[in-house]
Amino acid sequence: QRILSIFPFGFAWLILGELSTMLLSIRWLLIKTGRGDTGIFKAVQLLFASAFWLIRVFIYQAGIWHMAYHYRTILDLHKSVPLVFLITTISIILAGAILNLFWAFKIYKMALSSQRQKNKSE
Repeated sequence: QRILSIFPFGFAWLILGELSTMLLSIRWLLIKTGRGDTGIFKAVQLLFASAFWLIRVFIYQAGIWHMAYHYRTILDLHKSVPLVFLITTISIILAGAILNLFWAFKIYKMALSSQRQKNKSE
C-alpha cells in the first residue's frame, strides 16, 4: 500500500484555518440562542474576524506565495504523485484562496456597515 504525501506544509496552514470555523460556529450558536447582543458575542465576533483575517487571508495567501516560490519543487512531485492528484490538490488550494478572499471582502463590508450604523445612532 502506497501513501501519498502532498503538501504537508500546505495542510498545516489549511487546517489552521479551521480555528476561525470554530469561532464562526460559536457566533452562530450565540445568535440562535438569543445572545446576539451580549458582550461575549461581541468578543467572539471580534475573535472570529481577527482569526479569519490573520489565518485565512494573510497566512493562507502567504502559503500560496510560498507554493509559487517553490513551483519547481511542486512540479517535480509528479514523479512520485500521480499528476491528477497533484493538479486536483493545487486546484482545491487555489479555489480555497479565492473563496477566502471573497468571504474576507464580505466580512469587511459587514464590519463597515455595522460601524456606519453605530455612527448614525450616536
